[in-house]
Amino acid sequence: LQMTTNMQSQRKFFAWAKLFIPNQVTFDRTRFNRRAHQLLPVIMALRHGLTQEYAQTGQIAIIDSLPNPLCQKVRNKRVKIFSEIADIGYNATKTMYFYGFKTHVAVTTTGYILNYDITPASVHDTKAASTLIDGCPCPFVLGDVGYVGQSLKEEFAQLGYD
Repeated sequence: LQMTTNMQSQRKFFAWAKLFIPNQVTFDRTRFNRRAHQLLPVIMALRHGLTQEYAQTGQIAIIDSLPNPLCQKVRNKRVKIFSEIADIGYNATKTMYFYGFKTHVAVTTTGYILNYDITPASVHDTKAASTLIDGCPCPFVLGDVGYVGQSLKEEFAQLGYD
């Protein structure tokens, strides 16, 4: 509901929920936040169920990655934020190096997100591909040049994907 109403602040959403349902929300904001965080496994289960149900209509999944730079390229060598998990990677589309992460996404042809993975920027697309299609209900997978390779093709074939 918070996402549907486009409220960015959980504090604002809690205040709105108290006004909307005054007799039902008798606990404080910290308990409200704890309960909201405890809903994450339920939300993930719902997402998994929707994915299985929705993706049955399509036969093709599309996988790709996109860079998530954390700073301008002049700061690549001296940046300290997320230094334990982020690193420098190469974006072939823009022919430039960047510091940050890569988001790998598997979607249906209609744009429904089946799965995603966040990796350090230096992780090659083929390394995240098997994690990306794990449990994918679509038997055919399309990918760009970053996903080309005989070993990846063989690995996909063993998992039942073409």
